[in-house]
Amino acid sequence: DMRLPELNKRDVAAMQRGYYENLQGVSLQNSQLWELYAQRPPQVVDIWKSGIMRDRSDYLGRDMKPFFAMFDQGVSIRTNRWAMRDRDYEQQKPAGVYRIALLGQSYVAGDGVNNGESFEEVVEDRLAGESAVARPTQILNFSVGAYSLIQQLLHLEERVSSFGPDVVVVFGHQIDAERQAIHVVKQALKGIEPPYPWLKEILEKARITPDLREAEALSRLQPYREELLERTQKAIVEK
Repeated sequence: DMRLPELNKRDVAAMQRGYYENLQGVSLQNSQLWELYAQRPPQVVDIWKSGIMRDRSDYLGRDMKPFFAMFDQGVSIRTNRWAMRDRDYEQQKPAGVYRIALLGQSYVAGDGVNNGESFEEVVEDRLAGESAVARPTQILNFSVGAYSLIQQLLHLEERVSSFGPDVVVVFGHQIDAERQAIHVVKQALKGIEPPYPWLKEILEKARITPDLREAEALSRLQPYREELLERTQKAIVEK
């Protein structure tokens, strides 16, 4: 906390106010909000280019750094000891707590908003204030920008499962098949061994070898994209 300069509570409240209102547009009819937005910097911080990521030599390819912190253009970005852009939680689930784990991409990780403003933290705070909620609820955000579905499967096995979630919510996207094909091809061209027999089988059917150019490899994998996506989804469900 002492290493990271941040806005005071009043300024944080001002920045937070209107984020969702902006989805419906801002006009001169809302002069206060218009004035607030006029003071904002024109560029939005891209947290995935902030140095938050680190490369890995395994099939996952990359993940976020633990204890990362920065403050730029009014946006506060930090990760906890578990390399999650979220509150700090104990790995062992507390007794009586209902624990939800989220797997997704940049929009689930809170790209473009300050710490504490991602929708999962808003929901967690709201649930904490609801008297009708029978059990304390924790929502753990394991999302990472641009992760393909197979990276989320690996992330689930490597880290998420150790937190003992009661339910895992996986967020899908229209470009999941394309994003996954790109990741699989990149790893294949690096000569990294596929972590699952069914993945190796699909790559063999598509005739993907490390000596190919990326464009040719993606073209060969094109007929198998949906099968690859479906097999990954099934593996997540089984896990």
